[in-house]
Amino acid sequence: MDSFFAEHKNGYLRCGRHNLYLTSSSNLKETRYLKERTHLTSATNRLRIRSRLSLELSLFFLFIGFTYLFLPLLIVFPGIFILTPIAIARLMDYYKADFNCIFFIPYSKILLITISNSKLIFSFENGNFEKDEVLIQNLKQEDIDHLMTMPHLSQIRKEYIK
Repeated sequence: MDSFFAEHKNGYLRCGRHNLYLTSSSNLKETRYLKERTHLTSATNRLRIRSRLSLELSLFFLFIGFTYLFLPLLIVFPGIFILTPIAIARLMDYYKADFNCIFFIPYSKILLITISNSKLIFSFENGNFEKDEVLIQNLKQEDIDHLMTMPHLSQIRKEYIK
């Protein structure tokens, strides 16, 4: 497996020998258990993202409820009122990596790579052999340049990149 990986807005893009991996961390071991994107893996990702969002919303409403119930206590200890939202924000920052999709794309199924500014759009056939797209934002220009010079993408680069 190649050692190239690039950080983007929601995770990491890693280039392997046969696949392009979208992961939530730069850990190489994470790529071993990834599956190709299908309706089932997309539904699993959506369920995971919804559960994280519901956790975030429930913590927010729990904070509002406790603020209302313990208002006299907050007047005595105002630090609780300040530290609790900071703790909730830190907790959600910890889970931020779970708000992205994790899967792999075989190089042979990539149909089109579109480059614009710091964005890459991969059009590919998913595991159900349907056309699918993934948008990768906030990539550094040097990562895009390195990605386009990779030997695994040489056929795609010649024929399909806009």
